[in-house]
Amino acid sequence: MKKLISPILKTTAILFICSLLNSCNKNDNSITAYADVFVQKKLDDGITKYSKVCYITAFSPLNSASVNLPDNTDMDLNAYKSDYYFLNESNSTQYEESFPLTGTYLFKAIYDGEQIFEASDILESEELEFPVFVEANYDNDNERVYLAWDSVPNTDGYIIRLFEQNGEVIFNSPMLTNDSNEYYFGLGTSSTWYATPCANTSYNLAVIAVLFDDDATNTNFSYNIQCHSTTETEIIWNPSD
Repeated sequence: MKKLISPILKTTAILFICSLLNSCNKNDNSITAYADVFVQKKLDDGITKYSKVCYITAFSPLNSASVNLPDNTDMDLNAYKSDYYFLNESNSTQYEESFPLTGTYLFKAIYDGEQIFEASDILESEELEFPVFVEANYDNDNERVYLAWDSVPNTDGYIIRLFEQNGEVIFNSPMLTNDSNEYYFGLGTSSTWYATPCANTSYNLAVIAVLFDDDATNTNFSYNIQCHSTTETEIIWNPSD
């Protein structure tokens, strides 16, 4: 897959992508934008479901953006809080049991009034197994969450996320290496916090296994994503004794 990049805001896909893009800068003046398509995979009442994420992020404001799907239908991408970021992402009720259409996705965006940006990306059929929690709890003595999981074959790394019952993400970890199988974090953890969790409150904890494209390199992996596979569990933040 040859692709392009994504936003650093607060949808599921954007938060996932932002963890990968911290070191990504515009160092090629010929590139006006990045775009990508990848698969999200989750369990819903024990059933494996999928969705696709299509996005474009640009270094100049975009007037509009769209993508032509492998079945030759067109799909609009919508601005998200900024004219620099356009995407189309399924909500939690729109995941399907079938894998998204594989093949070539043709992206197009209009910027500076009449300038056209075009790019293509190939969505493959590769996917990852779900991470399996070994342990997940709040450590009162050290005031932090501890979690451990079984390694996922062929994964390229992991991201940890904490979110409220309404789906609002409040913590997003950096990208962890593919040999990681445990992690801990608290309010003093140097990472991305969007809100402060409340004591004695239930939150959802997620481990996301990440798969990059086969041709991704150390310099472009952040915008060469193929799939991520998510497992969630519930924890109580700072429970009373």
